[in-house]
Amino acid sequence: KYIGDKVRRAEELREEANKLKEEAEEIVGGLINLNTLVNKVNEFTVKNIWVNSMDIGERVDGQYYTSPIMKINKYMKNDNMDLVSLKEVAKVGKGFTFSSDKSSEEVPYIRISDLEDLLIDYSSVLKIDNKTYQKKKRSQLKEYDLIMAITGATIGKISVFYNPKIDKATLSADTAFVRFNNPEDSIIYLIYLKTIIGQLAIIQGITGATNKHLAIEDIKNIILPKFEEKTKQIVRDKVINSIENIYLSKQLIQEAKQDVEDLIEGNFDMSRLNKT
Repeated sequence: KYIGDKVRRAEELREEANKLKEEAEEIVGGLINLNTLVNKVNEFTVKNIWVNSMDIGERVDGQYYTSPIMKINKYMKNDNMDLVSLKEVAKVGKGFTFSSDKSSEEVPYIRISDLEDLLIDYSSVLKIDNKTYQKKKRSQLKEYDLIMAITGATIGKISVFYNPKIDKATLSADTAFVRFNNPEDSIIYLIYLKTIIGQLAIIQGITGATNKHLAIEDIKNIILPKFEEKTKQIVRDKVINSIENIYLSKQLIQEAKQDVEDLIEGNFDMSRLNKT
């Protein structure tokens, strides 16, 4: 019963986390009229398009300008939605390549495989030594940084660096971080960038036919809708609570596994039962 209660509580926390995430997604979806935007995307079948010279930036390839996100951005603007480019509200940086056999590694080195929906999965994360971490100051993460996959088949995969028990980490060369000038912006844009529209905005900048890559400059050029401060706070609270519930759920599952192992090996401390 003691072990079972942990497992049941873990499942309750995960269900509550999913509910909170869905509520945050519904809020963001409602604010941008997501269903309407998705219908616009489904209607988009253009393979060639005229582009005003004033709208041409650093990219001149057809793939970039025939993306449906161009039409979506125009529609949102005409729908009286305030828009802003990511570079106006955030800084973007990337990670570095690292390999070491040292046993003194202690700082999480986050890779694409560690990105798990909203959060970072630290169960199999690699670690680097503190000396290397201090040298790579430009890749040091701060709380609420968004971490995005920028190479391979998972470009656009994105999570947030938030964990009450982990205050420092860095990231691999296959990932980039987005650091908003106002940390309160981070969570609501995490949810937005996970929508179909947000993913289209990300993948518009992809280059390469086989070895796909997303450049830092193209991340900076992503167009975002503006949100009211009150809405940012509501979404942030829901998502942060969701993330904390998931981490606690993972902790309880690990404790339950350890309890079973201790029980099998005869090392279970029976005095713990008196504290419940």
